[in-house]
Amino acid sequence: MIAQDRGRLEDAERWCQQSLTIKENLGDRPGMASSYHQLGIVAQLRGRLEDAERRYQQSLTILEELGDQPRMASSYHQLGIVAQLRGRLEDAERRYQQSLTILEELGDQPRMAASYHQLGMIAQLRGRLEDAERRYQQSLTIKENLGDQPRMASSYHQLGMIAQDRGRLEDAERWYQQSLTIKENLGDRPGMARSYAQFGLLAEKRGNERQAMNWALRCIVLFPDFPHPYSGSAPSQLARLTHKLGESVLEHLWTQLTDHTLPQHIRTYVHNHPPANGGDNR
Repeated sequence: MIAQDRGRLEDAERWCQQSLTIKENLGDRPGMASSYHQLGIVAQLRGRLEDAERRYQQSLTILEELGDQPRMASSYHQLGIVAQLRGRLEDAERRYQQSLTILEELGDQPRMAASYHQLGMIAQLRGRLEDAERRYQQSLTIKENLGDQPRMASSYHQLGMIAQDRGRLEDAERWYQQSLTIKENLGDRPGMARSYAQFGLLAEKRGNERQAMNWALRCIVLFPDFPHPYSGSAPSQLARLTHKLGESVLEHLWTQLTDHTLPQHIRTYVHNHPPANGGDNR
């Protein structure tokens, strides 16, 4: 949908609703299922998760009546995403598994990879790291066979986080580097920022605080605005490390990286953000 792709979600919802009304009047059940699904996507993008879940369920009810397996898999997957966003991890896992069961029967490799990845995320969130690693690896195998570079980078990153959580720091670094190489080749700045921030957290965990600060700065300089939403944990890590190492270290590393003096707005941010515990840039 053009309005949705352009971010005009209110217009998108209005057009979807008008389309649904016509299809309901015509008794067009397959078309109604499509409209309900699309309304669910728009509601999800607008943060109305309860409404999104209701719309996806309306679509799924029709698709189950029609026996439309491929689109049922899509509905199960979206219901899983909504459940995950609402913190209902057991429900999310059940929905992703329902989707995966259909996709495996259909041999739909790209969507199987997506289901394995989401199941890995659920397992990771539930603290089942071995299961999460297995699911991410299943997803990665398909992506590598398909040559899907962007999604391979995502799997490498998640496998790095699992390795880091399990204390295998050398493995984590290797996975992060594989992910970063792809992102740099693609010019994926948000992805690069995620990798740089995670490298910073890994360096700090290893006790190399100066290197950690350098990674945080590499993340921050990717974007003109500061703090930028895509910079994740890097700004808070920068503040924490500056309070520990001193502002002179920050000034030196900034100049070394950018050939410019440290901007006042970054200095002010650091002063206004006292040390606090950092977290993974997930």
